[in-house]
Amino acid sequence: MTRGPSRIEINFPDEYRLKPPKITFKTKICHPNIDEKGQVCLPVISAENRKPATKTDHVNQSLSTGERPPG
Repeated sequence: MTRGPSRIEINFPDEYRLKPPKITFKTKICHPNIDEKGQVCLPVISAENRKPATKTDHVNQSLSTGERPPG
């Protein structure tokens, strides 16, 4: 694990606004919402909870505050 800046890849699908972006950390990081492959698992970007009005800055804020998945 490294400290300091992290590399993040955000891919917006052609159907963006109807489908969520895929966010992947390229830097190894330990976070409750990031799996071992670096994929972000947040309710705000899950297909089940996705709302077209969700903005990317809300996703970033959810990540930085450590929002936990329900359940």
